[in-house]
Amino acid sequence: MSEAKVVYAVSKTHWDREWYLNFQNFRVRLVKLMDNLLDILEKDPQYVSFMMDGQMIPIEDYLAVKPEQFERIKKFVDSGRLVIGPWYVLPDEVLISGEAHIRNWLMGERLVRKFGGKKMNIGYLPDSFGHPSQMPQILSGLGMKWMTFWRGATEEIDKNEFCWEAPDGSKILVNLMPKGYSTGAEFPDDPDVLAARLDRYIDDFSSNANTNILYMSNGGDHLEAVPYLSKVIKGANERMRNGKIVHTTLEKFFTDLCEKLEGKNLKTVKGEMMGTHTAILLTSTISTRMYLKQLNFECERLLLDIVEPIHSIAAFQGYAYPKELILEAWRHLLQNMPHDSICGCSIDEVHRDMLYRYNQVREIGEALLDRCGIFYGAIGGKTLKSRDAAALFNASGQVRSSPVTVTVDLEPRLMGRLEFNDLDVPLASDTKAVRKTKIHDVLGRSVPAAVRAFDGDREIPCTLNSAEVYTGKLKLNPYTFPNQYCSIRCSVTFLAKDIPAMGYKTVSFLPVYEGKSGREEIAAPRIENEFFVVTPNGKDGSLDVLDKKTGALYSGIGRLADSGDCGDEYTYCPPLYDSFVYPDPDSIVITAEKRGSVSQVLAVSGIMHLPETVLETDARRSGRLLDCAFTTRVTLYNGIPRVDFETEFDNRAEYHRLRVLFPAGIRAETSASAGAFSVDTRPVEKKQDPQWQEWFTTNPQKEFCSVSDGERGLTVANRGLPEYEVYNEEKQSVIAVTLLRCVGEISKWNMRTRKDRGGWLVFAPEGQCKGKHLFEYSVIPHAGNWESSQSCAEARNFAFPPFPLPFTPADSGAASLPAEKSFVSLPPGLTVTAFKPCEFEEGYILRFYNTTTKTVKGDAVFNIPVKKVYNAGMNEETLGEMKLENGKLAVEAAPFRVLTLKLGV
Repeated sequence: MSEAKVVYAVSKTHWDREWYLNFQNFRVRLVKLMDNLLDILEKDPQYVSFMMDGQMIPIEDYLAVKPEQFERIKKFVDSGRLVIGPWYVLPDEVLISGEAHIRNWLMGERLVRKFGGKKMNIGYLPDSFGHPSQMPQILSGLGMKWMTFWRGATEEIDKNEFCWEAPDGSKILVNLMPKGYSTGAEFPDDPDVLAARLDRYIDDFSSNANTNILYMSNGGDHLEAVPYLSKVIKGANERMRNGKIVHTTLEKFFTDLCEKLEGKNLKTVKGEMMGTHTAILLTSTISTRMYLKQLNFECERLLLDIVEPIHSIAAFQGYAYPKELILEAWRHLLQNMPHDSICGCSIDEVHRDMLYRYNQVREIGEALLDRCGIFYGAIGGKTLKSRDAAALFNASGQVRSSPVTVTVDLEPRLMGRLEFNDLDVPLASDTKAVRKTKIHDVLGRSVPAAVRAFDGDREIPCTLNSAEVYTGKLKLNPYTFPNQYCSIRCSVTFLAKDIPAMGYKTVSFLPVYEGKSGREEIAAPRIENEFFVVTPNGKDGSLDVLDKKTGALYSGIGRLADSGDCGDEYTYCPPLYDSFVYPDPDSIVITAEKRGSVSQVLAVSGIMHLPETVLETDARRSGRLLDCAFTTRVTLYNGIPRVDFETEFDNRAEYHRLRVLFPAGIRAETSASAGAFSVDTRPVEKKQDPQWQEWFTTNPQKEFCSVSDGERGLTVANRGLPEYEVYNEEKQSVIAVTLLRCVGEISKWNMRTRKDRGGWLVFAPEGQCKGKHLFEYSVIPHAGNWESSQSCAEARNFAFPPFPLPFTPADSGAASLPAEKSFVSLPPGLTVTAFKPCEFEEGYILRFYNTTTKTVKGDAVFNIPVKKVYNAGMNEETLGEMKLENGKLAVEAAPFRVLTLKLGV
């Protein structure tokens, strides 16, 4: 005889901080929700618990308005009746980096500890628009063993409970929510109605369960707790015919579930959860409002690849690490990562607020880098050709070479200052000091024709991009007013070779006021270096790229292609009778110029005549055309095996999708792309799930995507362009990277590519992304595939180039740093994702992962005063001490394994 069915109802709200209303509108509702909830918990001791949606930011937002309620909240947290944690926000899992997932948990943990540390440490991710393949490893590394979600289930998942395995072998138990996180929303106050509803729930979903217990989410979007819940549950239990309902917590559900599953052989599933077998996925949000994705990429790179490692290196030399300020930058950035925010699927006011927060991240980061220049001014100037210098920082674990563009202020001359201690001037009767201003050399300064760059004593090729007389340079000092300088501000590009691993090297500069600028026009409409010959196609603005190493010719590279999109902010949907637009051949203008011995640049400009909009029937694009101008600059750097692109596009049209195409010259069966701590492989010919809820052909990516037939291939790198597709033509595969997807509503009611609505029909005209945009990407032809060719490493070099920090070197007596130094080096194949202080104790965290399909073994070498090294979890929990000998640590990383080291100082 089968066991009686039990519905485990977990009361909660699903709190979208901003979406179809702006943040403050939703906060007004949040304050009422929390006030009401606290009253219910106090008045009804039978109300078991309420879960705050697995995120801490609603608590933070509430206390910002009502800080006096802290102790009241803490009382219910301590008793387990108000369940908080583990995340700071509920993020979109696909669009943010693996490292950002960890910081989201750590920020949530900081807030949890203010309430005593009691929390729900479960992978509660109910509404993410897909789940990366490495989430089991991330959750396990954060101390979690269970996960529950709704969207993303693939066709092979036939039960609610299964094991999910990450690429490194990490496993986690998963509960798939039947039909979403709102199945228990709007409980009625009539026990007869509720009993009938619960019986039907058991009838509908029992067959999907491995045990007799079913999870039910008692709540929904922005819904408050109801005061009659205890009473109506009791009444429903007296009337149910198929089982009973238990008001409980998610932790209790999983605890009991594990007992019931003991001895059962659960199915193990591998790979991404990007299916639409049980729910719509809304995956087109990875290209909605592309400007947000680009800004998020920029800000993540600023904090992870520049600000944190630069300050950590300085801290090992005695410089005070600005932890609180960097955390403040992270707080602003994380507040942009919820799924309705970074996905671009909210009203326009929401995304304007996001621009402010991204700007706060940049302002904090840039100010901290400016302050940190004081420390790096300890680099000695004895070996430098001039006192106008820049330290080039390489935050990776390996030595690398890269083109670098730096803005430097040459020959600064004091322009003005305030003096209070000049005793030669009589004191005024009504002041304590005399204020004196000196003005020197403001006008009449010459602008250099060129700049010379030096790596130590060795001159290196250098291109002067621009030069101007600049009067805004201030030298700040905490004890005096700023000194203002007049300088020659120059933008300079050069190839930096062999920048030390997790370290820096110094380049100095001298202006040249006579001679040629180094910019020489060339007649031939092509550019060439030792790796490639790039020839433009005047008919469509694309390029032919000849790979000198393999002899392969890639034709049609970088062609812009536009098509209609009658979808919404959630889902792409082509018009029934679509029309495709390419650059007008008669508008193409090609110019080429040789920039000294550093690089060569080819510019392709033209016009695309785009239909103004789509017709109301969504059947076709309109006949009225608008001219949209574009310019693509293509750069070959000598010594660098890739072709870099920069495309400016002026969008004037609506309801369309703009992509850039890269015919691969080979036919591939699969494509690969970088993910969160992973490289994921997918079939080119996508199989359609017979029970699909949403149909799409695009894929997510981080810094690159790639195709190969085993003999040769093509990799396309990018900076903040997270969507690509590979499709097969007759003889070859084509990579299509999305640049813009332009629509004007949050959600439409009916759509051919989606079987349910994604949200509310609210207009969002700024989702059309009108105006000028800039896109950066790079093409890497190669032999073999992304791994054997190391094109993945070159793609990362493009996405995360070394960072130049201009500084003034110290005099010989004050110098404490050499002209170049490596602080940490790792074996090839290991990619650094974090170098920062420990969150809650002394020491530093160094995190990296194996980016290959093979086990990597070798030595991590530390040239910093590390006393001990510990193996740690992503949650920074110490797992055991490791053997450090003479600054070397033997490391071994399985394929795609993330390693976290805790460094004792």
